[in-house]
Amino acid sequence: QEQKKIRSDTSLRLIRFFPSACLSAGFAVGWTFSEVKGYTLIVPQRSEIWRTDCSPATSKNLNLTIQEGDSLSKELVVGLSIVADVDPKVSGFLNRQDQKFRAKVSFAPDVGNISNIEGATALAYAYQIKQEIRKLVDKFGCEKIHLFYAGPLALAVFIGWQFNAMHALVQCYEEQIEGFYIPSCLLDAP
Repeated sequence: QEQKKIRSDTSLRLIRFFPSACLSAGFAVGWTFSEVKGYTLIVPQRSEIWRTDCSPATSKNLNLTIQEGDSLSKELVVGLSIVADVDPKVSGFLNRQDQKFRAKVSFAPDVGNISNIEGATALAYAYQIKQEIRKLVDKFGCEKIHLFYAGPLALAVFIGWQFNAMHALVQCYEEQIEGFYIPSCLLDAP
């Protein structure tokens, strides 16, 4: 409701976030104030300021691995391993839940897990993640995306900002102190 009021009261679409939140909240904030709605986001990350209106790095790509699963499932599992490898914990979660998936895709930097990236690289990663996930959702007819993430909060905001026209629900997960994942927020398909 507040977003509708903001959109009707002003033409400004620049939002500065100063987040201190769980990673899922970053996805939700970016998704709410998305690129397709015309918002530009500014988010501090460590000592830098990241902006969604910067030019994305041109030579920065994530490696991706795709594993096909149950052909009857409409679920896509996405692991984003930017600063730590989420795959072992995601596999454990899927086994404990007896979760069937159509495909599982894993993204990781080509230099291994990194803890310090700049905004232009983060924006390039966000664009690539969106494009690849959208391709897989369309290819496999997925209706739900299960999103597991280990990376900077500002990058989570950037990825959420890009998540438009996914045509699938996005279930975000949070890692607990005990080392396992639980569902957190669910982002509606547009």
